[in-house]
Amino acid sequence: MGRKKYSGLCVIFFCLFSLFSTCRLEGEEGNWESSAALGVNAARGNADSIFATFSFDAERNRAEDLLRNGILASYGEQDNDTVAKEIMVNSQYNRTITPKTFWTVSGSFEHNQVSDIDYRYTFAPGYGYYFIKEESRLLEVSGGLAYIGQKFTTGETDNYLSTQLSERYELKTANSRIWNSLLFLPNVSDFSEFILKGELGFEAGVNNRMGLRLMLRNIYDSSPAAGRTNNDLMLISMVTFKL
Repeated sequence: MGRKKYSGLCVIFFCLFSLFSTCRLEGEEGNWESSAALGVNAARGNADSIFATFSFDAERNRAEDLLRNGILASYGEQDNDTVAKEIMVNSQYNRTITPKTFWTVSGSFEHNQVSDIDYRYTFAPGYGYYFIKEESRLLEVSGGLAYIGQKFTTGETDNYLSTQLSERYELKTANSRIWNSLLFLPNVSDFSEFILKGELGFEAGVNNRMGLRLMLRNIYDSSPAAGRTNNDLMLISMVTFKL
């Protein structure tokens, strides 16, 4: 097995291991918060279309560490043409050094047929700082290095070392939350080649178990697959279920 494929499998294993660890909710120290969300839009008539999105998120926040996992999958068709087909898996682990500082390691894997991304994986260790870490509020920033491996559906591959800079803010109330995140991944050998990901979301509870979520996602790739645009913007609405 080639080194590139082996690296990708290691990242997938890291993400899946972290996700499976969320299944051990009973009897563990720390509070787990997990939810699943589903959104479906369909139309028939002059234009036939369907668009579906599913997500699963889980987080455990303890004094000594924080573990955050997520899956997002989308599929869409319009007049028998595929307009969306992607899956993203990500995991992040923060190990507390002091009440304000932490070591972090994160991994992600994604496939996006419409953007001609057969696969893209990242593995990123780093160091971070909590500006705010409270039960209802969180503001963290981190930086480090990341290894990125990707293959386009054209067969072209690209693997490189990147700097990673990230930010996340979250505010929770009794029955709602708002959050945003930014991730900047510039190639260390050429800073004009970079990936920038941003997310802004709002969720309001309908009752103790159900809620409504509105999320805006944007991904900018300075070096997309041939014939594809740099920017992917998506506005997603979903019904959420606390698990």
